[in-house]
Amino acid sequence: MKRLIILLLVVSCFRVSYAQELTAEQQQLAWKFIYDNMLPKDYLPNIYKTDIIINLKGEITSEDSILVNDLLKNFRKAIPYLKIELSDKPGNLILGLNIGKEGRMTTDMDKYHNIRSVEIEMQIKLLDAQRKHFFYFCLFKGLTYYTLPEKFADGLNGSVFKEEDFSSITFSPFDLFILKKIYAPDFSTQLIKNLPPNIEQTAWTSIRTKFLGNTKEPIIFRTDIAIKLEGIVSRVDSICMNELIEQLKLIIPNRNIYLTLEKGNLVFSFLDEGSHLGSSAKRLGNSIQFKNIDLFFPPNMQQEDRKKVMYFNLVKSLADISTSQFGRAQISGCVFDEMFPENITYQPADAFILNKIYSDDFQDQFKKQYISQFSYREYLVLMYHNELDLLSFLLALIIPAILLTRLFLKGTFKPHRWSWKEYNKQGLYLMVICCIYLLFMSLDDLQLGFQISVFSIFVLQGLVAINLSYYIERFILKNRNLGGSKVIVIFLITFIVMLISFFSFRLNIAYESILAKKSVYPILTGSNIILFSLARSLYIFLNDRYKSIINQKDVELAQMGEFQKQAELQSLRAKINPHFLYNALNSIASLATTDARKTEQMALALSDFFKYSINREQKQLNTLSEELNAIRTYLEIEKVGVVDKKNGILRLFCSCGQKEWCLF
Repeated sequence: MKRLIILLLVVSCFRVSYAQELTAEQQQLAWKFIYDNMLPKDYLPNIYKTDIIINLKGEITSEDSILVNDLLKNFRKAIPYLKIELSDKPGNLILGLNIGKEGRMTTDMDKYHNIRSVEIEMQIKLLDAQRKHFFYFCLFKGLTYYTLPEKFADGLNGSVFKEEDFSSITFSPFDLFILKKIYAPDFSTQLIKNLPPNIEQTAWTSIRTKFLGNTKEPIIFRTDIAIKLEGIVSRVDSICMNELIEQLKLIIPNRNIYLTLEKGNLVFSFLDEGSHLGSSAKRLGNSIQFKNIDLFFPPNMQQEDRKKVMYFNLVKSLADISTSQFGRAQISGCVFDEMFPENITYQPADAFILNKIYSDDFQDQFKKQYISQFSYREYLVLMYHNELDLLSFLLALIIPAILLTRLFLKGTFKPHRWSWKEYNKQGLYLMVICCIYLLFMSLDDLQLGFQISVFSIFVLQGLVAINLSYYIERFILKNRNLGGSKVIVIFLITFIVMLISFFSFRLNIAYESILAKKSVYPILTGSNIILFSLARSLYIFLNDRYKSIINQKDVELAQMGEFQKQAELQSLRAKINPHFLYNALNSIASLATTDARKTEQMALALSDFFKYSINREQKQLNTLSEELNAIRTYLEIEKVGVVDKKNGILRLFCSCGQKEWCLF
């Protein structure tokens, strides 16, 4: 009676523990243990594929049979797909207690690593309270096959899979959870959904680098996959292909994958020689329309090796690997990372990758995973890097060009006349424009903190270069007329100063880390230094050329003004001279009859005046005495008055421009 009460208490405690549900973190821990310790090289657990018949031998009591049967109720819940029973008939799971043999455990497996039989024999004296723990421990040891890890997570304390002594177990909920998962018919599908975080992240990296290298969508079959076997196909080959197709149906549930004798879109040609192997494919956009794979198997090749070759080629033909621009993620044994079939190990990562790239909501899953690992900004850069590169390039050209134009129009870059303040002001404006250019050009590659580091060092570098250029140019160019060689001197000074500044900052450790970035290094190369030096030299050359043209135009305008004045003066003279001559001749004519002496004087004065005027036009300078004599002669002519006695009118002719005044 006492034994029965203890047994009921132990059973009730066990059931309460089994009823507990694992948290998401605990489930992840359990799946990690399965992945690391319960999967051999083919990544399928070693389990029974047939019904399980349990035999108890040795010092067994009736209470032990009741205890085992009660335990089996929970095992049947965990493994509903197989028949599990305690029987007197010969079984494939034998538990022996004190049967006269040394304690041992023997496991027999078939060629596919499935358990055929297990025999556990132990020499130990059990207390009544220990019998439950003992049979529970032995049943798990018989139903599973695993290796003990070197280091356990604390969450598995008390689990059968951690403790080496049955007395230490605590009927952990991990036990039946793990048992249920490894015996599930869709174990492969569940495994790819519960890979360890590091393997899952590596697989997503492989998807990103291999299948989205140059495209936004993986290149896969967008329709049902009809597989056809042609050529020398053996019965073994058909069996292996059918097994692989059944596995693929679990991995890619949204595609109808089947073997056909009619026309297929995935054809495997089995050749009788291996000298003409190859493959061909037809694609339309991101969709595979048709593929043909040539295979050759030597006559002595084992079935398992043939299956591995078919698995390798089948999985690899379901998706095209793009040329990656982001690097290569290595998963040892993964089909998509190995070049030869003999190197693969049936990695769950293969199934994970296929399941994800063939899922209907692939873009949503990839977006969610990538944003959680990196950021939304980097997701946009990854998926739309070509568009962003073009946008960045256009902005990097347009915005600095607009700013530079506005600064020119505002007169910011007027001649500095060797003013230190004006020179640095112009240099700082150019630095700001360069920073804006670099910001847009590196927008898709740099993090915010990294950008701040780059631009701070760039500003320091620019300040050093500006002041160094100022003092060198002032020393060489001020008060010197170098002519056309000035442009060459400016180019050399700018180039040398920028090189000195550049290499001085390379000695900085932080700057070396910046140079390690591929996205920043081209910005700071010598080619850009040369381009900037050429641009500055060209600007100075064009500016000097513009000034020279302006000065030449000013001279031409001054000459034209002088010519215009001379033309006006000549025109005025041409108008004055006839009137003057007309008046003078009238005066001479009037004096001819009255005063011969005055007539002679006036005629001689008029001759001298015209002689002086004609000679003056041929000379640029005259003496003061000549000018005074000319004035006296002119006045003498003008003093002459003519008295018309017949009309009784006194008229004085004065040559004053184009008009004639009369005094009555």
